[in-house]
Amino acid sequence: MFQEKFIYHIWDAQHLQRNLKTVSGNSVEIIYQGRWNTDFGPDFRDAVIKINSLVMHGDVEIHLNSRDWVNHHHDEDPAYNNTILHVVYNHDDQLNMTISEQGGKIEILEICNFLDQEIEKLLSSYKDLPFIPKPEFCSFFAGLSGDILIPLLSRLGQKRLENKIKRFKAELYFTDYDQILYQGIMEALGYSKNKFQMLLFSNQITYRKLQCALENDFREKKIIFLLLNYSNLKEKLPENLKSLCSPASEPETDKFLAAVTPPLKWELFRIRPGNHPAVRMIQASI
Repeated sequence: MFQEKFIYHIWDAQHLQRNLKTVSGNSVEIIYQGRWNTDFGPDFRDAVIKINSLVMHGDVEIHLNSRDWVNHHHDEDPAYNNTILHVVYNHDDQLNMTISEQGGKIEILEICNFLDQEIEKLLSSYKDLPFIPKPEFCSFFAGLSGDILIPLLSRLGQKRLENKIKRFKAELYFTDYDQILYQGIMEALGYSKNKFQMLLFSNQITYRKLQCALENDFREKKIIFLLLNYSNLKEKLPENLKSLCSPASEPETDKFLAAVTPPLKWELFRIRPGNHPAVRMIQASI
């Protein structure tokens, strides 16, 4: 049997037929498959899926079998509560829905009968062969000349840009250009360790809320205080930044901003001082 990562490739490249149906019998349209998550949490983030006539924005979790959701303890993990579709190769559970930690019902898409011809041919040829891990060093690319490698990297870079455009276009179902630009900047400032946390934060403390703060005469220091306070970073500041959250900088009222719930779990272990999310919050506020 092939590894779960092979299904990641199938989903990411959308090697699927168009007439998709969930295990419960509902029609599925993949508007945007999401971005492959190499960190903790669901396998694909920010997917846009239409189930029947309902357009949903959230995460996609992928498994070989439906029961892997429970076997991997996702049913006890709040990080998976934003999952909108459970994609499996084989449905081996009696239930036709996956249940989240909050008790929500998640549609299951079993893809074994919805693969396109390209992947079907690949599976029929190689699915019974043993998996042999390859070394990380790629002799193929190392042996290519610049005349071949540079155009290849350019095409891959263009493909990556096109995927980002597709993602932002899909997100316009739920927001506007200003918010999308703000989310993109905040996510990029999170770098690899905190990009998802920065994205979540920008969805809770939105661009519109920050505009409201400015209209209420909240200038630079007050905006910085609000960002650090509501990101749960106020108590985790480096020594040289603690003065930014002194009582004198605290705004008189912040009733137009809701507290961030649940608290964000920032990755601060072995992080470079310049990449500390508090530093990035300050940079974003200036």
